[in-house]
Amino acid sequence: MDYIYEYELKNYVDTGVVTDLVLAFSREGATKEYVQHKIAEKASYIWNLISQGGYLYVCGDAKGMARDVHRTLHNIVQEQESVDSTSAEATVKKLQTEGRYLRDVW
Repeated sequence: MDYIYEYELKNYVDTGVVTDLVLAFSREGATKEYVQHKIAEKASYIWNLISQGGYLYVCGDAKGMARDVHRTLHNIVQEQESVDSTSAEATVKKLQTEGRYLRDVW
């Protein structure tokens, strides 16, 4: 299993810096867990955190995962804010510009 920053992330949770750490490992366990599915399951909660100034940090595959997570975030904005696709994408881009939607992808 490739768990980058495992100890650092656990420490952030233990010290209260990170309030909710959701992990997805697509190559572990009987069923595949994908990041975009975890995000979609918690759409309202995630949008509430982001709306209150929270950050979203995505780390992993640039080809499939990053694209799918971006699409899921776009859909969450569109649904939670009841806006059209163009407005949703502008909001996602603004989060990136503000450094609140961070992607460490390769």
